[in-house]
Amino acid sequence: MLALPKLKEGHEQPEVLFQLPRSKSESNRLLVAQAIAGPGQLEILHLSDARDTQLLQAALMQTEGTIDIADAGTAMRFATAYHAFKGHHVLLTGTARMQERPIAPLVEALRSLGAKIEYMGRPGCPPVRLSGFVPSGIDRLTLDASLSSQYLSALILCAPLLSNGIDITLTGQAVSLSYARMTLQLMQKLGNNSCEENGRFRLNPTPIRSRVAEVEADWSAAGYAFGLVGLTGRKLLLQGLQKQSLQADAALTVKFEPLGVQFAWQPNGSLLVSPGPVRTNEAYIDFTNIPDQAQTLAVYAAAKGIRLTLTGVSTLRHKETDRLAALQAELAKVGCSLIELHPDVFRVEGMARHPERPFTTYHDHRMAMSFAMLATRFPIEIEAPDVVQKSFPHFWQELAKLY
Repeated sequence: MLALPKLKEGHEQPEVLFQLPRSKSESNRLLVAQAIAGPGQLEILHLSDARDTQLLQAALMQTEGTIDIADAGTAMRFATAYHAFKGHHVLLTGTARMQERPIAPLVEALRSLGAKIEYMGRPGCPPVRLSGFVPSGIDRLTLDASLSSQYLSALILCAPLLSNGIDITLTGQAVSLSYARMTLQLMQKLGNNSCEENGRFRLNPTPIRSRVAEVEADWSAAGYAFGLVGLTGRKLLLQGLQKQSLQADAALTVKFEPLGVQFAWQPNGSLLVSPGPVRTNEAYIDFTNIPDQAQTLAVYAAAKGIRLTLTGVSTLRHKETDRLAALQAELAKVGCSLIELHPDVFRVEGMARHPERPFTTYHDHRMAMSFAMLATRFPIEIEAPDVVQKSFPHFWQELAKLY
């Protein structure tokens, strides 16, 4: 249990350097590219120290036996594709929650390309046993992208392992496609010439040619800094972000601007300030391409008393926890509601008041960090605070700078 006193407020407080972690999304993709390129071929600078990245790194190094991915969803999808194309004989498993998370679209695509994969538990979910790869000769396939873009990203990353390349057509209502496009752009920067043409993805087996890749700071983690600035009036300096970012969450600069936070590039980083009152008491945000910001902005809206409509959030039910159910339960503790208007549309209503009970984190790092922002309003308690190790290991140290 972590007890958080109320944070200091006020524009008169000095500027604070809020040190972001390096991007978990970029780090995980680069690790797969590095494994494919071979020993000594690709150097990664500023690799994330997130637990998810460490789990993937270990999973890629192991070529036989049982690989425990724990709760790292990205690592499960990426490692499954990598080991399948490599023909390794491994069993990929994880936590009880991981064994409920869908992986069928990726498995079916890999099977059609020649991978031998069987489910060892619930059909369509891990654990999965891989037992070799014999190319099928197929040069095109369809992929269901309605649950996750990580299936497509996993295939894009493994493009150099495809003997003749492949065309992928997406089916279903594609979600988080910005992440797949980030994967594609990253591979292109590394020398692979896979591309997107007329809604189809052409994966080419050109090798990785870059020798050095640098990981940007994590825009997903920056969302908490935006929220803290808007709720305290403090000034936070962020470093390591890039103007031409591949990360979809760079859209935060636009999403938060009408909600009371301004972003400006500085010679020594980027500065977040809250110049005045929020311009609106009602907002509508589509999270289709930035799903990791849904909890952050939902809690921010509750703290501000903003009536926020969230759309493009149906995939949150399949994350580390059912994030929509978790938000409903925890927002209720502060007298707010997350009302379901449609399976993909929800609305935050109410103004947060002091909770009488600690916040539960549901083994979900983003629940912990999002609800930590309510310490800007009153003292709070958070259960299982160590879950932040998944993506932002030093989050609590950065938050402590605001006291």
